[in-house]
Amino acid sequence: ISIKRSFEAAVTAVDKGLIPSMAPIIATAGHGKEPDTAVVIEPAVKNCVLDSKIIRLICHPYQDRF
Repeated sequence: ISIKRSFEAAVTAVDKGLIPSMAPIIATAGHGKEPDTAVVIEPAVKNCVLDSKIIRLICHPYQDRF
């Protein structure tokens, strides 16, 4: 879920004009007060969200269940 939230935050930032579209950024998200996931992403605008690319997963918490 944190990867999804990172992705959504990056796309929202592009839509609001805070960052340029398709520029590589580090997006973070998590549960509670502190982030636990970080990804390098090239976010696109919401209309072209499928053009967004997750380049690298920097960190993500380990979960021992599927």
